[in-house]
Amino acid sequence: MRDLPEPFNQNEDEFISGGARLEIDDIFAKKLCAVITDINHYNPEMLTFDTPAFQESLFEPGYIYRDVPAGVLLIDPKGNIAGGYLSSDLVLGEEHQGKGLGIELVIERCLRDGENPIHNLDTAAYSYKGLRAFRAAWEHAQNHRKEIRQRLTRWEETDSLRA
Repeated sequence: MRDLPEPFNQNEDEFISGGARLEIDDIFAKKLCAVITDINHYNPEMLTFDTPAFQESLFEPGYIYRDVPAGVLLIDPKGNIAGGYLSSDLVLGEEHQGKGLGIELVIERCLRDGENPIHNLDTAAYSYKGLRAFRAAWEHAQNHRKEIRQRLTRWEETDSLRA
């Protein structure tokens, strides 16, 4: 695991919980529109991107990831918001589920930040689908190390554009 970037260099339990209490309940599942509405209500600048850079999905052609202050947005091939890992919320529109994009959102956000944002909470809280996506992201990272390092390099290049 040492050759993987943070946070994928942790064991699975550390990656999931960060040492906090783990709570799994579908009450933590949120709809994409609710998360976007909340962010737009309190601070719409959190959803703006300040560079032209984006990351192409390696799982689903035509989808792209945009770096925003709230986290990572997923944009569909038509240019609409399809999902995101925003603040501590992993959300994906229903019509975009089942393509591995939730897994990829977790990977992209964790690589961008160098940590699982859930670790910033007092309790590691997941919906059942969310927990499956996080576990699958961790497993994917373990089994596709070269790809994970390539993804990290893309984020480092995006960071240099911001500087």
